[in-house]
Amino acid sequence: MAADQKRELEHEPFACECSDPDCHQPISITAEERDFVRKVPSRLIVKVGHANQENERVLMEEPGRFQVVERF
Repeated sequence: MAADQKRELEHEPFACECSDPDCHQPISITAEERDFVRKVPSRLIVKVGHANQENERVLMEEPGRFQVVERF
């Protein structure tokens, strides 16, 4: 397997970006997934269930791993 393909499959440690300032729970995400979400600066990666329904909209979920949210 080429180094680039291996990098795309490896999960990297990533801290939850939810609105709780005390939350630092780890999220399992690949570099490719993270880079895809980061193409839109207003999108955040949070642990499943950590979205704040009052000011965030869940755009997608990778079941059991993470959600992508957008603040409004």
